[in-house]
Amino acid sequence: MCDFEMPFSFNEWTIGPKLYSWILKLIPGDGVILELGSGEGSGLLSKHFKVFSVENFKEYMIYGTNYIYAPCPEGSNWYDPQLIKDRIPDKYDCLLIDGPRGGENRLGILDNLSLFNLDDPVVFVDDINRDHELRIFNEIIGKTRRNSIIIKDEYGEIKKKFGIICDTI
Repeated sequence: MCDFEMPFSFNEWTIGPKLYSWILKLIPGDGVILELGSGEGSGLLSKHFKVFSVENFKEYMIYGTNYIYAPCPEGSNWYDPQLIKDRIPDKYDCLLIDGPRGGENRLGILDNLSLFNLDDPVVFVDDINRDHELRIFNEIIGKTRRNSIIIKDEYGEIKKKFGIICDTI
């Protein structure tokens, strides 16, 4: 159960209420979040944190975060790595992997892990109830050897899982 009042209606496309709650618990109030993907949850997080959202669809760049527009290059389903490298903050407290749109598209991060600091920030991987996202979670754990936990995030008819990778779990 979440220990806060639901600020908006979570749905299958947003981060879930438990993921939101864990972010609030683990990230300092003045923290910086680097988010892959954006949506309604981005706007919610931006009320508490400085959020940088990497997004490949301009229509999702409406939730009040610091957007990094990184369209997918021709023939690719993952963000343009050069656009990310040149624009992400040097330091962030949280890496939230929730984009690009789910499934095989997200696997592109595995070829681009060197773009991200995986040693210090808390890493959240949403939707690990799906095979591709679970693979991302497991490969980051294997690379970093950090502690991890998988949490069910079920609300209404929606049954999701997310993973947390950090030193304090």
